[in-house]
Amino acid sequence: MNFFQTTKYKNSVGCYSAENFKSVQISGFSSDIYTENLVSKHAGGRPYPCRFQCGKAFAHESDMKIHMRIHTGERLLQCPTCLKTFTKKCDLVRHTRTHTKERPFQCSVCDRTFTLKCNLKTHMIIHARERVL
Repeated sequence: MNFFQTTKYKNSVGCYSAENFKSVQISGFSSDIYTENLVSKHAGGRPYPCRFQCGKAFAHESDMKIHMRIHTGERLLQCPTCLKTFTKKCDLVRHTRTHTKERPFQCSVCDRTFTLKCNLKTHMIIHARERVL
């Protein structure tokens, strides 16, 4: 049983509430900020709906603002090498690696490198299978 499955931290209808998380102490985090984030993620709290009424809603206003760029076509970030534009910083960073050939994620077993963390995780399945056999 994990932390969130215990009845101590659930209210009577099975939803997570801020009152139930007041005693949570995580070093380096403000308990109020941590509580707000935890409750919004685990209780499905998404109080910021898309203003274009596409049906999406977000836990944080900043995420909603980034999403709005899809509808407005706004692309604030530009690759300095090829001038391609992006709506999100993570997309620009990923794209920039095509120019720099940077491969920051390295397999601890075979030293193969990857441009994306998700590709490394997928690769690690190979090594997990090798251990089973």
